[in-house]
Amino acid sequence: KVGCVGMTQRFFADGALSATAFRAAETHARAEIEAIAKDFDRSQWHEAFASSGTALALAEILESNGLSAGGITPEGLARLRKRMIGAGHVSRLKLEGLKPARVPVLAGGFAVMHAAIAELSVERINPVGGALRLGVLYDLLGRTVDRDARVATVERFLDRYRIDRAHAERVAAMARALYQGAS
Repeated sequence: KVGCVGMTQRFFADGALSATAFRAAETHARAEIEAIAKDFDRSQWHEAFASSGTALALAEILESNGLSAGGITPEGLARLRKRMIGAGHVSRLKLEGLKPARVPVLAGGFAVMHAAIAELSVERINPVGGALRLGVLYDLLGRTVDRDARVATVERFLDRYRIDRAHAERVAAMARALYQGAS
């Protein structure tokens, strides 16, 4: 619900970078994040990591422009936000480390990251790259909270889309039987 593309389309569709648009986007993102924030209480973790393209891009921009000494910080984001609003439009945004493909969705991704840091009281987010990053993060999360995040994600999707669980189990059983019969 709070991806960089969707947030950009909803709050920054015309490319304008205004304080009003940022406030609206960040408020929307914070409301979504608030719903899961209790599962990530500060007492349950010591360091924060992010594995998205937005996180990698923001960290690169913050560091390349001297806005943050390392990683993504609230102070660095505040400085970046000021520069983005000062530019007024994505077409006038000039930042070291900002790749052309990221320009159109930067504002939406920024709003989500800013909201996440604020809602979760994070002091620094360390970006993590690599092809296996999501799997590693889910595995580590599952080990630390005795709950597999992948199972929790599937459960949330089942609830959100009101999936008929009995029917889903029948389909899964049929798929397993067909697979075993084919091998």
